[in-house]
Formats: sequence, structure tokens, C-alpha cells
Amino acid sequence: MEQINGDEGRTANFTPDEWWVLRRAMFGSAVSVALARRANDGMMRAMFAVTQKLLAARSGSTSQLVRELADFSRFETGLMTGMSRSEQEAWLASRLTAIRLAVAMVAAKAPADAGAFREFLRDLAYAPLGTRRWVSSGEARAVARVEAALAA
Repeated sequence: MEQINGDEGRTANFTPDEWWVLRRAMFGSAVSVALARRANDGMMRAMFAVTQKLLAARSGSTSQLVRELADFSRFETGLMTGMSRSEQEAWLASRLTAIRLAVAMVAAKAPADAGAFREFLRDLAYAPLGTRRWVSSGEARAVARVEAALAA
């Protein structure tokens, strides 16, 4: 079971269920790219980079929505050790769907935050790549899928 604390939807425009979709999109954009690396040491570095982006957004974003989304203390992704390739793909598809839904939801309910929200998700997707000049083909595909979901 996936859990993220603070799912009460503090931003008045969003219901608790909508807040859940926003959070799922937030973590999905970052974790889907981090997973593409397939190396444990790479995953640790990737998640550290994502954490740094989230901490910066929590205190430095000009968007109240982004600041509130980034304000959490724990989460579980719903990923489990030993998941089959098809289970991982289903997980990824659900997160890409959440990204598309979240982008549309923010555009409709908080249009002033739409650009900042989209850029926040993009920053989280690119965070696992760090400053490396070379990325794996899996990472490139993962980023492309997130970018496509953001553009939908």
C-alpha cells in the first residue's frame, strides 16, 4: 500500500483525493527516472538529489501549491522488491497517468500555479540524472515518458 503523509489537501482548491493524485504525480516523476538507472548506488544518489530538490521547493518555490506539495516527512512508493517487469510497467503507467491528471487538474483548478507545478515535476524528473553528461538509454526513455505526460 502506498502511503504519503499530509494527504489532507491543504490547498483549498483540491479535495483529499485530488491532493493524493498531485502527490502521486510528484513522486512518480522522480522515482520513475531514478528506477531506470537499475543500480543501487545510483538509486541512493538519485533519491538524495530528489530530496534536495524537494527541500528547496518546500522553502523556495514562489508557488504555494508547490511549497505545500513538497512539505512531507515520509512516503512509500508502492514499489516492492521482486516485482516482475510487467508489475513495474503497471506501476510506471499509473504514475504517468497521475502526472497527466495532475497537470490537467492544476490547469483547471489553480491556473496561476500550472507553470510552476509543471516545472516542479520536470525538475524532479531530471534530479536523478544530476550533472552527468551521459545517461543510460533507460533513463532517457524514462525522462521522455515523463516529458510526454507533462505535455499531455
